[in-house]
Amino acid sequence: MVALVAALTVDEIFIRDMVADNTTEDPVEQEELRLQRSQYRRVHEKFAPPANTGDLHKQLRVVNAYEKSTNKESFCDENLLRPKAMSEIGKLRKQLLGILSTLRTHKHFSYDLKNVPDPTASQEKLLSQVVISGFMDQIAIKNTEVPLGKSI
Repeated sequence: MVALVAALTVDEIFIRDMVADNTTEDPVEQEELRLQRSQYRRVHEKFAPPANTGDLHKQLRVVNAYEKSTNKESFCDENLLRPKAMSEIGKLRKQLLGILSTLRTHKHFSYDLKNVPDPTASQEKLLSQVVISGFMDQIAIKNTEVPLGKSI
């Protein structure tokens, strides 16, 4: 959950410049752009959760993989990540873990971020429920009691 909170504080972790709508007549540039877009799709597929439950879980997987990597810079280059954003997430995650450890809510609290396993399917479902509950006032609900064409 701490990794998720840290990841949600950053606007965008993936580099988006290469998937912008660039129109060019140069065949060499067109081919380069096609290869970049293909790499972008592969990276997103690589971190997508099995049930493709959305960007929330993809971000969590990226953060966990980043923490486990030995060379952070090359990890960011290979996976089209913004190094500054990933570094910021890592720092915030450690800061939040430090705050939690002072509360001593769990006697087996660990700082070892390299050995944190990816969440199981049931844990991902619980994380989704926690996050969605925070946005409850922003979720639209279809009201079938009001006839169509009538205002409330």
